[in-house]
Amino acid sequence: MHQNQKSKEELLKEIEELQRKFNSLELCVKEDGKARMLTEEALRISEERYDLAMEASHDGIFDWNLETNAIYYSPGWKKMLGYEDHELPNDFSVWEKTTLAEDVEKSWKLQQKVISGEVDRFVTEFKMRHKDGHWVDILSRANAVFNKNGKAVRMVGTHTDISLRKKAEIKLRDEKEQIRTILDLFDDPIFVKDDNHRITLANNAFYKIFDLNKKEVIGLTLAESVPENERKAFLEVDRRVLDTGIEDLREEKLTIGGVTKIIITRKTRFIDESGNIFLVGSIHDITEHKLAQEALLKSEDRLNLALETGFIGAFDLNLVDDSTYHTLIHDQIFGYETIVPDWTFETFLSHVFCEDRSYVEKNLHKAIDSFTDLKFECRIKRVDGDLRWISVMAKHKLNFEGEPIYLSGIVQDITEQKLTEIELIKAKESAEENEEKFKVYTQDSPIAIYTTDEKGNCIYVNNKWLEFAGISFEESLGMGWVKSIHPDDKKFVIENWNKSVQLDGDWFFEYRFLTPSGKVTCVEGSAKRMYSKDNKLIGYLGSNVDITDRKKVEFLLIEKNEELKIAKEKAEESDRLKSAFLANMSHEIRTPMNSILGFSELLKEPNLTGAKQQRYVRIIMKSGERMLNIIDDIVDISKIEAGLMVVDIEPVNVNEKIDYIYAFFKPETDRKGIKLVAKKGLSFKEATIRTDNEKLFAIITNLVKNSIKYSEKGVIELGYELVREAEGKVLQFFVKDTGIGILVDRQEAIFERFIQADIVDTMVREGAGLGLAISKSYVEMLGGKIWVESEVGKGSNFYFSLPYDIESPVTGFSSL
Repeated sequence: MHQNQKSKEELLKEIEELQRKFNSLELCVKEDGKARMLTEEALRISEERYDLAMEASHDGIFDWNLETNAIYYSPGWKKMLGYEDHELPNDFSVWEKTTLAEDVEKSWKLQQKVISGEVDRFVTEFKMRHKDGHWVDILSRANAVFNKNGKAVRMVGTHTDISLRKKAEIKLRDEKEQIRTILDLFDDPIFVKDDNHRITLANNAFYKIFDLNKKEVIGLTLAESVPENERKAFLEVDRRVLDTGIEDLREEKLTIGGVTKIIITRKTRFIDESGNIFLVGSIHDITEHKLAQEALLKSEDRLNLALETGFIGAFDLNLVDDSTYHTLIHDQIFGYETIVPDWTFETFLSHVFCEDRSYVEKNLHKAIDSFTDLKFECRIKRVDGDLRWISVMAKHKLNFEGEPIYLSGIVQDITEQKLTEIELIKAKESAEENEEKFKVYTQDSPIAIYTTDEKGNCIYVNNKWLEFAGISFEESLGMGWVKSIHPDDKKFVIENWNKSVQLDGDWFFEYRFLTPSGKVTCVEGSAKRMYSKDNKLIGYLGSNVDITDRKKVEFLLIEKNEELKIAKEKAEESDRLKSAFLANMSHEIRTPMNSILGFSELLKEPNLTGAKQQRYVRIIMKSGERMLNIIDDIVDISKIEAGLMVVDIEPVNVNEKIDYIYAFFKPETDRKGIKLVAKKGLSFKEATIRTDNEKLFAIITNLVKNSIKYSEKGVIELGYELVREAEGKVLQFFVKDTGIGILVDRQEAIFERFIQADIVDTMVREGAGLGLAISKSYVEMLGGKIWVESEVGKGSNFYFSLPYDIESPVTGFSSL
């Protein structure tokens, strides 16, 4: 622009000022005839400056005389539309011939508001036709000029060509939509923040994780979502990423819209072509993982508390690298005050009493080599030289392939119990000579003790046994003791006790006592044979040890292992499905993209014939349609899961819909050699129902597409029939084919999203595996249900039902 060239606003103001002076001079003429010469000179100067302004402006300037209806258009206005100054007349017809019809009416209404004085000026956009035929986007500004009586006598304004700006806006909008479409393909939430820390863009996954809509998210400041005492540090991290461009990865806790999530956030910097700086972040939700982790920690705390309460030591032997884990109590049993860092088999065996060492070593190697449970008792020599008895029990932990990786168990000091048992045996050996002494010795023992005759009938129990059983001494005699056994264990205990007595053997089992008051005690019961001096069986000497605390520990160990196993299986299944779906998506998008790029390159060949050119163009168009269908499906399933899909109920004639779909797919089935049949169950008049037209079309179309895809020959039949159910009348639609069929164990899974990524089958065809999932969601939105009946090798019959919601011919409302 020339240095002395004035802006449009300045020219308009100058024109208005000249008009004002003109009106003022006109009054002067009436009041004083002597001023006529001055007025004429002023008018001449005004007209010269006005003409100069009209000529100099690059924008289109117009001056509309409202009294004569004549319009003057500046040369710049005509050049803007590609005309020379002499090619268009300066009258109203130019405006009507060059302006888009609907824009003429819109502009006329705005002009009337200015002329009437309702508004001071108007600014609007419309389209005008260029000389070469294309449309030009115009920004129009105008205001009215009023005479002394307040009547609008002229309309003056400018027209500016904003085509380039509009194209840039459209390009920017399209690029933004493309970015949004790509972002919505990701399962993890993604967001973009500007330099002021406000969100400018987010994908559907971000809306879904916090149960928000776009209006609630855009403009949100995430710093407000973290605890107040963490906001400063949060903003410092964002500022460091924006200033340095160094990526940041950290765990954060956000509360948005009342929803709290624990997340792993990855943040990085992005600078666009205009130099604007943005922070791009991705979120991985670990809320469930953290909650599960907390639950496991609580479980471990309970386990450790139970172990400490019962003074039971725990250990884990890693069978892969021979490393060990053991608790403090485990080491204290062996006389250590602190945990021994390098505890090995050799360390353990060094404490075992020399006479028991061979027996213990044999049991340990047997358990490790044959993967059997470990259970034995032995004597150990503590660090201080004290000799103690211990009980060791261990089980194998398996990995998810069923291979043993740990030998996990517990160690308990049973010295007092063993000494009691030894003394009992010694006392019983002389019981025939001094039975009273035996009873006195055992009556107040901390171990539950009982004796039987040679047939297994109870003849004596001590006070501890009566405490466990909750019955009287008299009730326990003979087989009366059975009534004290827990109902769930009674059959097992009686059968094994009788078996031991019949085989003249020892007895060892774990079971539960249940007192009349409801107290349950877990015990380890054992009985050994007693012989007279002449080696004749005279009965059994037994004991019951309270193992309730130990069983709780074992239960917690099992519970912990199950929780870990379930969590691991869920994580592995999630990763497997995610990897399979991403691989499938990569293939489905890459295949048509490769076709588009490849055949676009072939179009550049200089000697390409017309036939080849058309063939390449058809392939490019088909690949583009395939990619668009994939993106449409992903967008639809994202809207469904985010709750953004809207149902639009309107009158729909089902017969028309069936006829249209039949005609649409008939050429394709003919090319493939498949017979397509359509059946309608109602007359045209009866076939109008109230439902969502677009969703009904999408459901049937998806089912027909699947039938064509998985059929090589035969017949495809589509249609519907009126069926009466308990809830009322429904239209039952069907699409039947004679294709490859579906395995029985896959017939429910096919309606789940992304299921093609989970099918390991050579017959899987192209597609994202979303069509049936979308169809199922649509059917349920419309109040119906969908199912399939199929047999491999014979075909598939897909059915879905919709309410027979009849459109009333009088009011338009449902008559049912």
